[in-house]
Amino acid sequence: MPIVGAIFGAIVMGLIYWIMWGGGLAYIDAALNSRQERKRREQNAMRRIESDREAAKAPLRSITDPREAATALMLAVARSRGEITPEQTTAITGQMRERLGFDGDVDHRLSYCRFAAEKLAAPEAAIDEVAPLLRGALDPHEKEELRAMLEQVSALHGGPTDRQERFVGTLMRRINEAA
Repeated sequence: MPIVGAIFGAIVMGLIYWIMWGGGLAYIDAALNSRQERKRREQNAMRRIESDREAAKAPLRSITDPREAATALMLAVARSRGEITPEQTTAITGQMRERLGFDGDVDHRLSYCRFAAEKLAAPEAAIDEVAPLLRGALDPHEKEELRAMLEQVSALHGGPTDRQERFVGTLMRRINEAA
């Protein structure tokens, strides 16, 4: 038994010596700080991701004209099929001129709305950003006209996909619900 006590005592004395004079405190401090630093980095990464999401929504939030919001939605519904094609762009430009009343500044407005729609991670995020604006600005006839414009863009390239139909349905429910 005295041998076990001597071995245990030697280990404890070695540990105390290492902590006091051998850099043990610095090692323990570094180990604890690395955990805290890792946790801090993870929190910062989550904040950065959320900040990037919010920054991506900013161009769409800056739209105050319901006609530009409708343009952004047409671009978003076209994007929900994949990349926006020249045929879809032509159809959207035609809608902008015929139904929305844009004439000389179509290219400028289309470029901005395309930028705003493409910044979003998913086309469906456009619904959340512009539905409140459209809900208050459109009468029932204009809401149906918006649906017709979205369906016309969706109908290109062999008819609407399921995702495009869900997009239009969700948008119409959101703008028709009571404020």
